[in-house]
Amino acid sequence: MALVWAALAWGGPADTLEKANTHYLAGEYVEAVEGYSSLIEVGHATGDLYYNLGNALYRKGDMAQALLAWKRAQWLSPRDGDILANLQRVRAQAVDGLELDSGPQLFFLRRSLSVGEQGWLAAWLLAIVGGVLLVRRFRPGLEVGIPILLLGTPGALLALSAFRGQSQFVERMPAVVLVDEVEARSAGGAGISLFELHEGSEVRIVEEVGGVSLIQLVDERRGWVPDEVLGIVDPGRRFPR
Repeated sequence: MALVWAALAWGGPADTLEKANTHYLAGEYVEAVEGYSSLIEVGHATGDLYYNLGNALYRKGDMAQALLAWKRAQWLSPRDGDILANLQRVRAQAVDGLELDSGPQLFFLRRSLSVGEQGWLAAWLLAIVGGVLLVRRFRPGLEVGIPILLLGTPGALLALSAFRGQSQFVERMPAVVLVDEVEARSAGGAGISLFELHEGSEVRIVEEVGGVSLIQLVDERRGWVPDEVLGIVDPGRRFPR
């Protein structure tokens, strides 16, 4: 697992990053985790930093937290092959083997662009289409059909993909089980035990009520678990949401 030297523009964060990387290379993984986490907490959340954090957590022996960090890194940097390789490695060690793809999903965009990248690219393409239409208003004879088709179609697809990806993330929030073992129960968490989940299981949160979450597995099984056993993949969201 190669260490990524993320670029930060300010002196303070850059110094913290350098110290965290130095701790990592020295095998001081607790200190490395603290350094990377402090940068993320003050707003420098990037795919590279979550990747580094996952590396340090994995070396520290915290498999579930490493998986969560790498899934957050993948959401921000879906084209990074190192992140995918590390995810595959840690998933192979999970007891339940429940793998859930949390990336943006639409046609060829599934593993190519993050939701944010899709949104920005869609905005640029549709803005260009708007500019072409504005020019045509002053030059009525100008042929704009082909440019609009070439720019507008991918722009609309990107906008749809970004919207669907974000909606899916809100309505079926991907999460990771962070504890050694937890029972998923019926009836809002107060009913019978339906099945057990273990550290590193990947789920989607369907509903949240009073400190418990209704989760759904990739095989469609559902059950209620306490919020505190889950780590939400979306870097910007925490319980309650």
